[in-house]
Amino acid sequence: MDGRKKSQGEVLDRASTQIVNGLEKEPADQARLMQVMGEVYHDLGLYPQSESLLRRALAIESQVSGPDKPDTLQSMNALAGVLDEESRYADAEKVARDEVERRTRARGPEDRGTINARRQLAWILVDEGRYAQAEPVSRQAADMARRKLGPLDPTTISAERTMAVNLAYAGKFAEAEKAFREVLQGDTATFGPEDVQTLRAEGNLGAILLQEEKFPEGGETLSRSAAQVRACAWAGPSDHLAHQGDLALALQDEQRYPEAEKLFRETLAAKTTKLGAEHRSTLVTAGNLADALLKEKKYAEAGQLVGQTLAIEKRTLGKDHTDTLMSMSVLGEILTQEGHYPEAEKMLHEDYDNLLRVLGKDHQYTNQAAYYLAELYTAEGRKADALTWLTSAVDHGLVSTDDPGTDPVFKSLPGDPTFEALAARQRAKIAATAKSVS
Repeated sequence: MDGRKKSQGEVLDRASTQIVNGLEKEPADQARLMQVMGEVYHDLGLYPQSESLLRRALAIESQVSGPDKPDTLQSMNALAGVLDEESRYADAEKVARDEVERRTRARGPEDRGTINARRQLAWILVDEGRYAQAEPVSRQAADMARRKLGPLDPTTISAERTMAVNLAYAGKFAEAEKAFREVLQGDTATFGPEDVQTLRAEGNLGAILLQEEKFPEGGETLSRSAAQVRACAWAGPSDHLAHQGDLALALQDEQRYPEAEKLFRETLAAKTTKLGAEHRSTLVTAGNLADALLKEKKYAEAGQLVGQTLAIEKRTLGKDHTDTLMSMSVLGEILTQEGHYPEAEKMLHEDYDNLLRVLGKDHQYTNQAAYYLAELYTAEGRKADALTWLTSAVDHGLVSTDDPGTDPVFKSLPGDPTFEALAARQRAKIAATAKSVS
């Protein structure tokens, strides 16, 4: 904890103690102030303290006001958000579902509070890696908000942002880009072009453009938004860290690996200090750094880092979370590059099977795992197996940045008719992608 946050926390601790001890005979006022203090703790990233106060407030409000009253439901909403920030997703989902049910019963499905509660439930499901389950929830929240509140209402924009993030994780990049552009337009019209909310939206758009391999536009968008965030007096540490991580991804996509590595290291150190080593955002950055180290052929360090990250992700996120599965992909590729073929084969097959079950055969992550299996079998001299997995990857949407024709791992395969046909198909896809974004 930095000195400023520690000082703020100490002031809040004294105030919280006064609320707890001094207002016992006025429970309604006590609960209201506990809720306010809990949200302040949340904004400072002091999640355990926030959770404690919000749980107390919720217990008092449920007894004094009733389970479906506005104050009670607001404390539920805040508590679900804190639990999500703590990466306690199952607990957060339970509270969020309860809130949606209570609000729907008390105020109806199209009430602003109900829409926002539904949006938060969708966000928690996304954090859990349950993109298919989140999609109908996020779409419903966005549709209801647009119809009931209008396209420029902050609740509508927030619901559309959640839907866009959901679509991006689900691999529906074209839809996600469209949604992110609408969010950016809404934020610009509502808050102005230099507001931190608008800059976040611009950063999200840049990130999805990189996912779609629209590198020039994506890189320029991220660079512009990052420069504006640095100059924005209202941008908080989380905004700076998010844009810093996105810039590192842009540098990696441009194959500027040493620069990307440096920025990932800085981001990881800052997130570890601010959020903790086991926060999902910290783990994502650790995985990105490991991937950069892999591309720089720093296999020993990459393997150690991704191994530590994977162990935490399995424990905190679960074995089927996409973050966990992506770390398995990277570790499997590292094992291949280090010549540990039996371990790599076991890791990559388990990873592919889980990705196939969780995301389907056409998702980018699934096809990346298939490509890594093709590399493994080529390295082992198992040509038929390599071509089988390479065919699967190309058939089902291998990203255009992977070109087997120029990948040195496949240097033993040129001249084989099947390989040449696959390489030609992938080159055609690469050319089509370049033409579409030029």
